[in-house]
Amino acid sequence: MAGISFHTPPAGIYLQPASGGPARLLTEGGRSPRFSPDGKWIAYLNTSESGGDTRMLYILPAQGGEPVRLAWNVSSVQGAVWTAGSRSVLFLSTDGMATLRLWNAPLDGGAAPPIPEFNERVHLNGRACAVTGDRFLDTENDGHRIC
Repeated sequence: MAGISFHTPPAGIYLQPASGGPARLLTEGGRSPRFSPDGKWIAYLNTSESGGDTRMLYILPAQGGEPVRLAWNVSSVQGAVWTAGSRSVLFLSTDGMATLRLWNAPLDGGAAPPIPEFNERVHLNGRACAVTGDRFLDTENDGHRIC
């Protein structure tokens, strides 16, 4: 009697046509994917190359391709949203003083500067939710900002 073998697809980000058809793996291990407003890119979070719980920010072409790590100068990214025009990705992370800050990651993979106008202290479980024009949106529930 032959055994039944089940294949479990790898965890990751899949692209599936809205009209139906099979899903295609774009990248393994990614989570929290976000299409860019122009539809050309996907920003997502993944654990660091060395493992652990540190979340790093990546982008990859929406049709598939090689991922690019953004914001090399920051670790433990907490949520990510695209800016209008798909020019950069905003995200929350702590600075050297353990203060949660809003950062702006350029798509070339260069260092992400903090946005100095974002001076509020937000809860360490905060999540970047959405951005449009010059407005940043996140949510709060029972004293904790979440998305």
